[in-house]
Amino acid sequence: MTGKIFSPLKKPDGRVLILEDDAVMGEWLGSGLSRQGMDAEWTNNYDSAKSRVGSTTLPPVHAVVTDVYIQKDEKEGLQLLDECLKIDIPVFIITSRADLEIAKEAINRGACGLLEKPFEIVALVNQIQAVWQEPKFLVSMLERWMELNRLTSKEQEVCRLVVKGLSNKEIGSALEVTEKTVKFHITSIFDKFGVKSRSELVSCIYST
Repeated sequence: MTGKIFSPLKKPDGRVLILEDDAVMGEWLGSGLSRQGMDAEWTNNYDSAKSRVGSTTLPPVHAVVTDVYIQKDEKEGLQLLDECLKIDIPVFIITSRADLEIAKEAINRGACGLLEKPFEIVALVNQIQAVWQEPKFLVSMLERWMELNRLTSKEQEVCRLVVKGLSNKEIGSALEVTEKTVKFHITSIFDKFGVKSRSELVSCIYST
């Protein structure tokens, strides 16, 4: 995670660009966000989305919601994420393939949120508004979650490395403990978060 700070909006009703190749999903997102008072624009084309976020003649985009895969197996959603971060636009990833690798890659590249389809529109709205209203939200999200779930200091060290995508062996080497000890801490972390896998842990932390 980058810990990037975005500029706050005075009102939670900014403009959201949606990149989604499925027309039904794209229209559902657009109408759902519009009902929440946001200006929503939808496109199913990566080049159009890239051009839109970089436009200096059209009204500015305040957030982007994108699927990971737009054309077959091309991760164009992550490419758009990279473009948006260059111009300080927060990006929220939605995907029906929310496996561990995608979750890690999206979060580590700077995504502000991650949602696995199907999801309630209010979950997405809450993520967007949290970043718009409290830009420091992203920086403290993991720390607050660890505190709320009462992780020990050692569990917090392990949790930070798990979220960064390190393997049990790599975590053991970094903390100078055995893999067995790492597994013990991870089991405890999962229990406290109420999750069963690393991908669920990442989603739990960054989808709130």
